[in-house]
Amino acid sequence: MKALLRSFVINTFCLWTVQQFVQGFKISGGFQNLLIIAASLTIVNVFVKPVLKILFIPINIATLGLFSLVINALVFFALDYFFTTLTVTPWTFSGFSYRGFFIPEISFGIIETYFISSLVVSFLSTFFKWL
Repeated sequence: MKALLRSFVINTFCLWTVQQFVQGFKISGGFQNLLIIAASLTIVNVFVKPVLKILFIPINIATLGLFSLVINALVFFALDYFFTTLTVTPWTFSGFSYRGFFIPEISFGIIETYFISSLVVSFLSTFFKWL
């Protein structure tokens, strides 16, 4: 039970962070909807995601683990499908420049937004669970 609660708190923080930094990922309706989506993400990560990983073991081995990113993006797609308060839209990164380091303007579609969102949540949740 303690691990489930810790996972819920970490997922809540990760979803809030993604909402702040990825412009195409929005949870409308305030903090209550954020908690509901975080609870459902926790349930999916605990019960459904391990089953998907077992089903796709051959593909995951063949791609050296990169198919896990696809599974994570599919989890976010399912959340977007079932919750109308979660919206994923195309967006444009305006670019970045700092002391000669330059990142040009990049446009992201919906699929790229799913992948970026799932990648950030996966990275942050793995990091916080490691702590």
